[in-house]
Parts: sequence; C-alpha cells; structure tokens
Amino acid sequence: MVIANISDIILDIVHKLDDKSVTDFIAQKGKELATGIDVNTVLSNGILFFVEKQEHQNLITSTVREIKHYVLAHQELIREKVKQESYSIIPKFIDDTLADKITNGIAKYFQEVETNVQHPLRREIEAKVIAFSSEIKNEEKWQKKLNQLKDYLLREDKVNDYAKDIWDAIKSTLVQELSSNDTVLKTYLRNNIATLSQNLKNNTALQYKIDCWVRAKAYHYLLRNTHKFGELISSTMENWQGKELSNKLELEVGKDLQFIRVNGTLVGGIVGLIIHAVSRFL
Repeated sequence: MVIANISDIILDIVHKLDDKSVTDFIAQKGKELATGIDVNTVLSNGILFFVEKQEHQNLITSTVREIKHYVLAHQELIREKVKQESYSIIPKFIDDTLADKITNGIAKYFQEVETNVQHPLRREIEAKVIAFSSEIKNEEKWQKKLNQLKDYLLREDKVNDYAKDIWDAIKSTLVQELSSNDTVLKTYLRNNIATLSQNLKNNTALQYKIDCWVRAKAYHYLLRNTHKFGELISSTMENWQGKELSNKLELEVGKDLQFIRVNGTLVGGIVGLIIHAVSRFL
C-alpha cells in the first residue's frame, strides 16, 4: 500500500513536470559542470589511475592474445606474402618453410608477452602510456585539441540534445518502473522502506540520532525565526476589531478572567471590612 502511494505520487509529479523546463535545467547544470572541468587534467589522471590499478596489463594481455590468434589463423596469408616477395628461382617449399617460421616466431613472441607480466614489451608500453599521460596534461597542443573538442561537445544545440535524451530516458524508465508491479525500482523501494521501518523500530541508536537531529533542527529554526512569531501575533491582533478581540479573549481566558473577578471581589470585600473594623475601634 505504501509503495503504491509513493509510486502514484512520483508518477503524478513526473507527468505534471514541464518537459522543456526540466530539459533546460539539465542542460544548464550540465553545461555549468562541464565548463569548469579541466579535461586535460581529468584525462591524464584517468590514464594514470588506469595504470596504477594495473588495468593496462589486462588490456595488453587481451591485445597480444588477439594478435597471436590472428597470426595463426592467417598463416596462409603470410605464406602468400612471403611468396610474393620471394624470387621465382626459390622453391615453394622454402618459401613455405620461411613463412611458417615467421608465423611461429611471431606467435611465440606474443605468447611470451601474454604470459609474462614482466616482459620488456609490457614495461615499454607502460612507460609510453605514462609519458603520453604527461603530454596530455602539460603540452599546449593537447590542451588546445581537447578544449576544442569540449567546446564542440558543449555547443548549445548538442547540450540541449543531450539533456533531452537524458530526461526522456529518466522519464520513460520511471513511468515504466512505477506503473508495473514487481519492477526493480519497486523492489528496491520496498526493501529499503522495510529496512528503514525495522531500523526505526528496533535500532535505539538510530532513534536517538533522529530525535537529536529533529530537536536540533527545530531549535535552530525557532531561534532563527523568533521575531516572526512576534510579528505574526502582532499582525493577527491588529486585524481584530474591539468586539472580536474581547470575544476571543473571553473564549480563550474567560475562566481565568472570571476567577480573577471573583478573587478581586472577595479580596476587595475583605479589605473593606478590615478597614471599616479598624476605623470603628479607632
């Protein structure tokens, strides 16, 4: 029931949102964020992070494996190339033997690179990648190229297209997920609400934190808006007519006023009697 109500509320909000306003907002915020990004530094740091995590080794392994397989799978092509470059007086079996040796030699070399993480070729590739990262970060030609690319990608028409695609995808996904039963989003909401409910019920530490947070926020809000309460009371009472003010006071504090009147009468009478008695004796 709770999930259904939440879904209905979100769907109602999504359908009532103006698509153009949302798209313009996404485009504006996206452009503001992207404009302040130093592409050279981000790209350079990304490459270094890639190397530090040794992810480049996986890429090298995959690449040399594919090269090895390609060479072995195209052995006939290598034979043809060797034959084309050979002399007509050289027997075919010699050309084939030479081609096979070339093929096997290349395959063996890349097999060594594939299996040996300390292979010199791997170290050479890593050094070149690190050097390339430094070039991207420091050389003016790369700064110019990447800034031109960023300016091209951040053209107003392209940013608006990106924003529209993003909002269309988000809206479509939300509508689809919230309109159907047992979707990933509803399951996620259901699980998290159940977890939160259990925590609020059983986790005393969480209860204490929430209570403290609510009290602190309420106290802070009251202190910050103390003058507003006085202004509210003053403006409200200024709008009351005399009779209305009298009626409201009578309604709110009538019993207290009646008590004050009775007490005043009794006290006044007693004081009068005392004064009268004293004056008679004197």
